Amino acid sequence: MKSLTILLLSCLFILAANSAEAYPRHKAGISLSTISGAGLSYQMEINKHWAVQISGFPYYIGTNPPDDLDIYLVAGAEVQYNFINDKSSRLFSFVGFSHWYVEERSVREYVHNDIPTIDKIKKINMFTNAGAGMGYEYIIKNSVALSVNLGLHYQSSKESHLGILIDRNPHGTNYLGIGGGIGVHILF
Repeated sequence: MKSLTILLLSCLFILAANSAEAYPRHKAGISLSTISGAGLSYQMEINKHWAVQISGFPYYIGTNPPDDLDIYLVAGAEVQYNFINDKSSRLFSFVGFSHWYVEERSVREYVHNDIPTIDKIKKINMFTNAGAGMGYEYIIKNSVALSVNLGLHYQSSKESHLGILIDRNPHGTNYLGIGGGIGVHILF
């Protein structure tokens, strides 16, 4: 998987060297945002003022699948409006959303009254994020774009025991505060 990712990014980098100034402009890369999701991302600048971005990833890790396993599914999107858009940078506002699905499976084995018992435990949590804010993108040699954004973040979730970055309110219900994101994209 790692070599496939390196091959894909290398091909996109070669294509970036030949990119034209015409619209639509395409970018692919990796992004992480508490508002609009995380993972592999694709961005299309439709014209000088508007761009859309989608991101997501499926991921799992476990020692004994399918009983001892953690599953993460993330999907998100952004609509961006460019205030400044030139060859080396963009200043934009955005509206975004994402949905995170997290499933934790585990097995507990114990002996009670000389009887071996196996309990299969499954915890599911889902987060829905939405927000709006401002972002800045810096383009290096018309081939690599580095972006950062910051904005108002709303999250609705159930109670969980995950890290504070993913679930901004581990005690459940809703969260309203500041969120943000970063991204690295190759233009092609």
